[in-house]
Order: sequence, then structure tokens, then C-alpha cells
Amino acid sequence: MLHNITYTSTYARQILSDSKTGTIHSVYRKTVNITLGNFLLALQTADSPISAISLITNLSASDMECLNLKPGMPVRIADCQIQIGIPADVIFSYSNVFGYNLKLNNIPPNFSINFLNEALKQALLDFPPIGFQPLFNNSDSMPDSIVLDIAEKYLADCTMLFQNKDYKKAAEKLSLLIGLGIGLTPSGDDFLCGTLAGFLLSGQSDSPFITFLHQEIQSHLKDTNDISGAFLSCALENQFSLPVVSLLKPDKHSIFDNFSKIGHSSGSDTLCGILYAIQLSLS
Repeated sequence: MLHNITYTSTYARQILSDSKTGTIHSVYRKTVNITLGNFLLALQTADSPISAISLITNLSASDMECLNLKPGMPVRIADCQIQIGIPADVIFSYSNVFGYNLKLNNIPPNFSINFLNEALKQALLDFPPIGFQPLFNNSDSMPDSIVLDIAEKYLADCTMLFQNKDYKKAAEKLSLLIGLGIGLTPSGDDFLCGTLAGFLLSGQSDSPFITFLHQEIQSHLKDTNDISGAFLSCALENQFSLPVVSLLKPDKHSIFDNFSKIGHSSGSDTLCGILYAIQLSLS
């Protein structure tokens, strides 16, 4: 069966160009993750939001399930195709794929970090109280959650250390969020991806804190699962989802819509991380 990949990122496209063989890592209702060397890419249904590792196909969720793909199946990359199985009975062509540049850089000259700060605070109020959102919704009450209690302490400690200019210890404290939470991408990991994006948007990509934070995250990637680790690895290379990159030209009316389409709490957790980074950089 021949299917098409319609959208991807230039980052994922380069990985395909550099790869020859791999395996299916995991299979979910709307996503088939494939491992290519040290990288992980995600074959996704047509209605999926695009991330740096996305290979958006022309398939629906029911179409994807009917492929009957299994973890461990061999993958071959050849002739602008992802060929799965021996012999290859499922093939995805990317010969006519459109690639989004999802590298977060080149901040526009008229970009206002203060405007984005206010827009993010407003957008987060529209999300339900899941993930880290309760820590940023200005509510006097917070759900009873061990994860939230731990996260709140780590963030408070990081903030204090950052304000005291002890950037190394601040980065060490914040990196303890890796793997914190449940799901394919724990809230702590999504938050850290957002934090890395937030410092880029704040023009603080070369700050000592970010240098230390990069080092800490890189050295602890194995403390979370492979899928979440892939997103963190992308963030370390300034590669993010389309909703994150769209914040370079923020529209306060579309932020909620764009991020609410990302996972269960991944969208709001990412926004929390971006907001936290912005507020640190403004402090």
C-alpha cells in the first residue's frame, strides 16, 4: 500500500535524507513512531499538529489502525519512501512533501516580549486545570497533586537561585522536572521544552543560565521516555512545533486554539514553560 506524507519539518526531512534503515518504535491510534539511528520521527494522521519530528500523512486515525503495524518491524528509507516490512507492504512517499522550517530564530525587529507575556497569561486562563496550568492561572486553590507540589517547589527554588545569579544551581534545579508527570510526554518535559523556547523568544539564548540548562537536559535525556526525549533533543537544537514558532508573530486570539490541539496537557504545559522563561528573563 502506497501512502503520502504531505507535511513535515525541514529538520525531519534532513533526518530522512541522512538515514537508510530503522525500526518501528511504537504504535498508537494516531501515530506510528519510527527510530532512525539516534533519532525518532512520528508518522501521524492528517489532522495532527505538526512538530519538529512530525511526518504528517494523508491518513485518518482509522486508516492508520488498519495498517496493522507493529513495534520492531523493519524500516527502509529509499527513493523518497519510507518502506515498512520485508517485503515492504506499507510505503509512505515523501517525494512531494512540504517542509516547514520550525527552527526558532530570527526574532522580528518589532517583536514585543511584553505583549507576548500578557497574551500567554490570558491564553492559559482558558485551559482546564491539568498539567502545570494550575501553577500559572492565578487561582487561590490548586488541585491536590504530588506532581504539582514537587513542580511548585522546583520552580520556586529555581526562581530564587536565578534571581541570586546562581545560574548553574538554578539550571540543576529546573532540570529535575525531566520525566515528572505521566503520559507519553510528561508535563515536566513539555514545560522544559517551553522554557527553552521562552528564552529564545526573550532574546536570552546565550545567557549563562541557558548554557547550563542545555548541559543539564542533555545529560539527563535518559531520565524520561524515548518519545519525550526526542522532543527535548529537538528543543536543544531550537526545533519546536508550529504553534511555538507562530509566537514570533503572536495573535492573542489564536494562541489557545493552536496549543489546545497539542496532546492532553502538552500544549498548556509548553505555554507554562514559555511564560515562566519570559517572566524569569524580565525579572
